[in-house]
Amino acid sequence: MLRDLAAIFTVMRDLLPEIALDELSFRHDSSTVDAYVAAFGLAPRFGADACRATLDSALLTRPLPQANEQTVALCATQCEALVARKRQRSGISQQVRERLVRLGGVDAGMDEIARQLTLSARTLRRRLTEAGTSYRALVDEVRQTLAEELLDTGVLSVEDVAYRLGYAEASSFIYAFKRWTGMTPAAFARRFRAARQAPPGR
Repeated sequence: MLRDLAAIFTVMRDLLPEIALDELSFRHDSSTVDAYVAAFGLAPRFGADACRATLDSALLTRPLPQANEQTVALCATQCEALVARKRQRSGISQQVRERLVRLGGVDAGMDEIARQLTLSARTLRRRLTEAGTSYRALVDEVRQTLAEELLDTGVLSVEDVAYRLGYAEASSFIYAFKRWTGMTPAAFARRFRAARQAPPGR
């Protein structure tokens, strides 16, 4: 554990050379402090009730000296590509997903989707089960993705998004969105607006 902590602190100092700990404490006892001072820059307190390191919270708001907007954009693009490849699917799940996307997330019902795929609803249900998913799960997945994209534009209200996704009432959409993401649509939209307005390089 001590080796890992020392390695983490070394990386932190490489990123932000002026970083320094205000206090360091460990549960265990030690007869020497030299190695700790060399690794962490201060003598720790031993026999404490918890292992703890504290630093000035103002350090967390400082931009990194080597921050670069182009590098951030490149890394973000690479991450998005990795996520997209990971999420990429094929087979019956993808066929259902594509038809739900064409409908804008509106739930046409399993019978209608099965008809479009020239399958019976029973066969579609069985094949989705074999693929490890369900029609309801795919509807939720498509609706969540479309909802996030629509909210991210900042143009449509929560009520408008709910209507476009086929919800009769905004309250039903709000409940579903919170089940998907753990937050309300309004909170999600505010978070993305704040992210877009944040200064670059932080």
